[in-house]
Amino acid sequence: MEFKTDSVAFRLLKATSRVDNPASSKILRSVGMKFIKSEEKFGALREHFEKQIFTRPVDLIAKLCESPTDSELKLLIEKTLSSKEG
Repeated sequence: MEFKTDSVAFRLLKATSRVDNPASSKILRSVGMKFIKSEEKFGALREHFEKQIFTRPVDLIAKLCESPTDSELKLLIEKTLSSKEG
């Protein structure tokens, strides 16, 4: 199986969390994801979140490989995502 990560751009990141797990929802909000809706799925009420991003995976991976520490990685990811939002 071959993946073309150098030519595919992510436009939208989606995530869900169970309503009975508020810590997960808090984390999703803390990274800038926006609440979209609540919906029952797989037998549990779930909250749906989205965040628009505009970056090619290969560019982000290349930048991550250049950074030696976790704090630098976190700052780089935040900077990359915030500069690519429209």
